[in-house]
Amino acid sequence: MRRTVPAKTTPGPYVVSAVKSGAIPPSAQTAIGMTDRPWTFQRLIWVMLRDQTKLGADDQRVLAAIKARSEVVTKAHDLTQAFTLLMRERGLHELEPWFQSAKSSGLPDFVTFARGLERDAAALKAALRLPWSNGPVEDMVNNIKLIKRQAYGRSSFQLLRQRVLMAV
Repeated sequence: MRRTVPAKTTPGPYVVSAVKSGAIPPSAQTAIGMTDRPWTFQRLIWVMLRDQTKLGADDQRVLAAIKARSEVVTKAHDLTQAFTLLMRERGLHELEPWFQSAKSSGLPDFVTFARGLERDAAALKAALRLPWSNGPVEDMVNNIKLIKRQAYGRSSFQLLRQRVLMAV
């Protein structure tokens, strides 16, 4: 006789693939609690950072429940959403009000983060104002460091130089 419900020790990816393939009927899914994905700390952080218009109904429901229980989480979520929106839309004029709200929030991590950004406010304002990115340069630096680490202690500078030139 075949199982209708996975064993308790079945790894999660196998259960999820069985649900997607239809091997586990919806009634059995409810019986084993497979209607929702399990909440992890990483998933909660992702929901906190993600654009709220793109959240699913389950994520919105759980986030609302968590925010209703904790004023600290509500403040942190609001500050996080305001900062990600500011960066996404390059809202230069919203930067100073965000600094003030973060510093007056009473949340030590946000106060430290805001003070650190204020120390380098000129660079942050330039990043919001100008269209350029240093992404391609960072990619090249990463590739060069990878080549260097592959030959660490086993080759001369000349060989390293040749490998970098051949890779570019």
